[in-house]
Amino acid sequence: MIYTKYHKDSGTIMGYREVYSPPIDTITFGFYEGKIDENEYYIENGVVTPRVLVTGLSVSKTKMLANGTDVAVFSGLPYDCWILVGTTPTNVVGGTLNYTTNQLGGNLFKMIGKYYTNQNLTIIGVTEMEIASGANVNWQAIEDATSAQISNWIDSNVTDLASARSLLKTIVLALRVLHDRTKG
Repeated sequence: MIYTKYHKDSGTIMGYREVYSPPIDTITFGFYEGKIDENEYYIENGVVTPRVLVTGLSVSKTKMLANGTDVAVFSGLPYDCWILVGTTPTNVVGGTLNYTTNQLGGNLFKMIGKYYTNQNLTIIGVTEMEIASGANVNWQAIEDATSAQISNWIDSNVTDLASARSLLKTIVLALRVLHDRTKG
Protein backbone atom coordinates (compact mmCIF):
# COMPACT_ATOMS: atom_id res chain seq x y z
CA MET A 1 0.00 0.00 0.00
CA ILE A 2 1.22 3.53 -0.81
CA TYR A 3 1.09 6.18 1.93
CA THR A 4 1.65 9.93 1.65
CA LYS A 5 3.59 11.57 4.49
CA TYR A 6 2.64 15.12 5.48
CA HIS A 7 3.69 17.75 8.01
CA LYS A 8 0.78 18.17 10.42
CA ASP A 9 1.28 21.85 11.26
CA SER A 10 1.70 23.17 7.72
CA GLY A 11 -0.17 20.47 5.77
CA THR A 12 2.83 20.15 3.45
CA ILE A 13 3.08 16.84 1.63
CA MET A 14 6.57 15.46 2.22
CA GLY A 15 6.36 12.57 -0.27
CA TYR A 16 4.97 9.07 -0.54
CA ARG A 17 6.18 5.51 -0.62
CA GLU A 18 5.03 1.95 -0.53
CA VAL A 19 5.00 0.32 2.91
CA TYR A 20 3.91 -3.13 4.01
CA SER A 21 2.14 -2.13 7.20
CA PRO A 22 0.30 1.12 7.98
CA PRO A 23 2.70 3.77 9.35
CA ILE A 24 2.00 5.30 12.75
CA ASP A 25 1.33 9.04 13.01
CA THR A 26 3.72 11.08 15.13
CA ILE A 27 3.30 14.48 16.77
CA THR A 28 4.89 16.16 13.74
CA PHE A 29 3.95 13.93 10.79
CA GLY A 30 0.82 12.21 9.59
CA PHE A 31 0.24 9.59 6.91
CA TYR A 32 -2.54 9.42 4.34
CA GLU A 33 -3.39 6.26 2.43
CA GLY A 34 -2.71 6.78 -1.27
CA LYS A 35 -0.49 8.93 -3.47
CA ILE A 36 -1.21 12.68 -3.23
CA ASP A 37 0.36 15.29 -5.56
CA GLU A 38 2.27 17.79 -3.40
CA ASN A 39 2.02 20.54 -6.04
CA GLU A 40 -1.79 20.49 -6.14
CA TYR A 41 -2.85 19.51 -2.61
CA TYR A 42 -2.10 19.84 1.07
CA ILE A 43 -3.56 17.88 3.98
CA GLU A 44 -5.41 19.69 6.75
CA ASN A 45 -6.68 17.70 9.73
CA GLY A 46 -6.39 14.52 7.67
CA VAL A 47 -8.40 15.92 4.73
CA VAL A 48 -6.83 16.31 1.27
CA THR A 49 -7.52 19.88 0.12
CA PRO A 50 -6.55 21.83 -3.04
CA ARG A 51 -3.75 24.36 -2.55
CA VAL A 52 -4.51 28.08 -3.01
CA LEU A 53 -2.59 30.30 -5.48
CA VAL A 54 -1.28 33.52 -3.90
CA THR A 55 -0.53 36.58 -6.03
CA GLY A 56 0.53 40.12 -5.17
CA LEU A 57 3.52 39.18 -3.02
CA SER A 58 6.47 41.52 -2.85
CA VAL A 59 9.95 41.54 -1.35
CA SER A 60 11.98 44.65 -0.59
CA LYS A 61 15.25 43.26 -2.00
CA THR A 62 16.73 40.12 -3.51
CA LYS A 63 20.36 40.91 -2.66
CA MET A 64 21.29 41.81 0.90
CA LEU A 65 24.28 42.16 3.19
CA ALA A 66 24.99 38.88 4.99
CA ASN A 67 25.62 40.69 8.26
CA GLY A 68 22.66 39.61 10.40
CA THR A 69 21.17 43.11 10.51
CA ASP A 70 20.22 43.95 6.90
CA VAL A 71 16.54 43.06 6.42
CA ALA A 72 14.56 41.84 3.41
CA VAL A 73 10.81 42.29 3.97
CA PHE A 74 8.27 39.94 2.37
CA SER A 75 4.80 41.50 2.27
CA GLY A 76 1.43 40.59 0.83
CA LEU A 77 1.59 37.09 2.33
CA PRO A 78 -1.56 35.38 3.60
CA TYR A 79 -2.21 36.12 7.28
CA ASP A 80 -1.19 32.61 8.44
CA CYS A 81 1.05 30.69 6.05
CA TRP A 82 4.16 28.53 5.84
CA ILE A 83 7.33 29.28 3.88
CA LEU A 84 10.25 26.96 3.38
CA VAL A 85 13.31 29.13 4.11
CA GLY A 86 16.22 27.09 2.77
CA THR A 87 15.37 23.76 4.39
CA THR A 88 13.48 25.16 7.40
CA PRO A 89 9.65 25.33 7.43
CA THR A 90 8.72 28.73 8.88
CA ASN A 91 5.25 29.75 10.07
CA VAL A 92 4.45 33.36 9.12
CA VAL A 93 1.61 35.07 10.97
CA GLY A 94 0.50 38.59 10.11
CA GLY A 95 1.22 38.68 6.37
CA THR A 96 4.83 39.92 6.65
CA LEU A 97 8.17 38.15 7.01
CA ASN A 98 11.33 40.04 7.99
CA TYR A 99 14.40 38.06 6.92
CA THR A 100 18.03 38.56 7.96
CA THR A 101 21.00 36.33 7.24
CA ASN A 102 24.67 35.80 7.99
CA GLN A 103 24.95 33.29 5.14
CA LEU A 104 26.71 34.18 1.89
CA GLY A 105 25.09 32.92 -1.29
CA GLY A 106 21.51 32.13 -2.19
CA ASN A 107 18.67 31.08 0.08
CA LEU A 108 15.50 29.66 -1.48
CA PHE A 109 12.04 30.77 -0.33
CA LYS A 110 9.07 28.57 -1.28
CA MET A 111 5.50 28.67 -0.04
CA ILE A 112 4.44 25.30 1.34
CA GLY A 113 1.26 23.79 2.72
CA LYS A 114 -2.02 25.49 1.90
CA TYR A 115 -0.60 28.25 -0.31
CA TYR A 116 1.65 28.35 -3.36
CA THR A 117 3.03 30.86 -5.84
CA ASN A 118 3.94 30.42 -9.49
CA GLN A 119 7.57 31.26 -8.76
CA ASN A 120 9.99 30.57 -5.93
CA LEU A 121 12.37 33.32 -4.82
CA THR A 122 16.06 33.31 -3.97
CA ILE A 123 17.61 36.02 -1.82
CA ILE A 124 21.38 36.33 -2.10
CA GLY A 125 23.54 37.21 0.90
CA VAL A 126 26.63 39.20 -0.13
CA THR A 127 29.59 40.98 1.47
CA GLU A 128 29.96 44.76 1.72
CA MET A 129 32.70 44.54 -0.91
CA GLU A 130 30.32 42.86 -3.38
CA ILE A 131 27.78 45.64 -2.80
CA ALA A 132 30.50 48.25 -3.33
CA SER A 133 31.76 46.63 -6.53
CA GLY A 134 28.20 46.47 -7.89
CA ALA A 135 27.77 50.22 -7.34
CA ASN A 136 31.09 51.04 -9.06
CA VAL A 137 30.48 52.41 -12.59
CA ASN A 138 33.83 51.13 -13.87
CA TRP A 139 33.02 47.63 -12.65
CA GLN A 140 29.57 47.73 -14.24
CA ALA A 141 31.14 48.71 -17.57
CA ILE A 142 33.56 45.75 -17.65
CA GLU A 143 31.79 43.09 -15.55
CA ASP A 144 30.46 41.04 -18.49
CA ALA A 145 32.82 42.29 -21.20
CA THR A 146 35.21 40.21 -23.28
CA SER A 147 38.99 40.79 -23.14
CA ALA A 148 38.86 42.80 -26.36
CA GLN A 149 35.97 44.94 -25.06
CA ILE A 150 37.86 45.61 -21.82
CA SER A 151 40.96 46.64 -23.76
CA ASN A 152 38.90 49.02 -25.93
CA TRP A 153 37.11 50.40 -22.87
CA ILE A 154 40.45 51.11 -21.13
CA ASP A 155 41.85 52.80 -24.25
CA SER A 156 38.73 54.99 -24.50
CA ASN A 157 38.17 55.79 -20.81
CA VAL A 158 41.57 55.86 -19.07
CA THR A 159 42.93 59.09 -20.44
CA ASP A 160 44.35 60.93 -17.43
CA LEU A 161 45.56 60.43 -13.86
CA ALA A 162 42.05 60.76 -12.35
CA SER A 163 40.57 58.07 -14.61
CA ALA A 164 43.60 55.81 -13.97
CA ARG A 165 43.03 56.17 -10.20
CA SER A 166 39.37 55.34 -10.64
CA LEU A 167 40.21 52.18 -12.58
CA LEU A 168 42.85 51.20 -10.00
CA LYS A 169 40.19 51.46 -7.26
CA THR A 170 37.93 49.17 -9.31
CA ILE A 171 40.73 46.63 -9.70
CA VAL A 172 41.39 46.66 -5.94
CA LEU A 173 37.66 46.17 -5.25
CA ALA A 174 37.58 43.21 -7.66
CA LEU A 175 40.63 41.65 -6.00
CA ARG A 176 39.04 42.11 -2.59
CA VAL A 177 35.83 40.38 -3.73
CA LEU A 178 37.89 37.48 -5.09
CA HIS A 179 39.85 37.33 -1.83
CA ASP A 180 36.63 37.24 0.24
CA ARG A 181 35.16 34.45 -1.91
CA THR A 182 38.25 32.26 -1.67
CA LYS A 183 38.74 32.94 2.05
CA GLY A 184 35.41 31.74 2.93
